[in-house]
Amino acid sequence: MKDSRVVITKDIDFLNSFYINGKPYKLILVTTGNIRNRELLTLFDNLIENIIEKLSTSNIIEINKNQIIIRN
Repeated sequence: MKDSRVVITKDIDFLNSFYINGKPYKLILVTTGNIRNRELLTLFDNLIENIIEKLSTSNIIEINKNQIIIRN
């Protein structure tokens, strides 16, 4: 696929775009609320293997402070 990119966002418009247009290719929706950048980086560091695993079978995942949710 030409544009096989994963978009990481807090913006719900990307989720709506995915459901309407099927774009982006893969989406990580971050729903942590307001947290410091360091906390966000730590969250991703701790979950990166799980994120990669989930993205291998899912097009949309949601990450919050407590869990990863598959949104397909």
